[in-house]
Amino acid sequence: MKKLIIMSVVVAIALASFAGNISSTGLAQGDLTDLLQGLSFYALNHIDGKAYLLTSGGASPTTNATITYTVNGVYATMNAGTACTFKSDLPVQAAGTYKKYMIQGNASGVATVSAGIAASSAALAVLPYPKSGFCPIAYVQIVRTSLSFTPGVTSLNATGITARVVDLPAINSGKYSVGLTR
Repeated sequence: MKKLIIMSVVVAIALASFAGNISSTGLAQGDLTDLLQGLSFYALNHIDGKAYLLTSGGASPTTNATITYTVNGVYATMNAGTACTFKSDLPVQAAGTYKKYMIQGNASGVATVSAGIAASSAALAVLPYPKSGFCPIAYVQIVRTSLSFTPGVTSLNATGITARVVDLPAINSGKYSVGLTR
């Protein structure tokens, strides 16, 4: 595990230098802190395999198979058929917007869904930062073409809505980068 973390840090620093995040004078302390926090979060909170979420039917996605993941380095399981319920305090999504809702599991196998920031395109819509004590599993991207979307109330297969589930095998790395915000 120690070798994996060291190798991950080296690769992440190399990638950051190619992305222009490291200047000729070095890596800023804040950037290094963010990098190390992100790596330690991922090392302790990650999903093993695919999320297998379904969006058809009701107002919340459900798991189609058992999901295994880690929370703070301890394995947890979310059973098949678990409803990933939207939090009741999430704001209504305006018509014509894209929004990503992160699905996270806790150590007891309970799922919660939190909202990112709405935008005018899928590329600009960002996820919220993962919650402490939860493992990011997947996200649901909602495209609302007409009327508004009320999380947890509006059906995910309602007329005028497109819901797309995306698994999160690796947060903010390579081709799986999802643009997390704080």
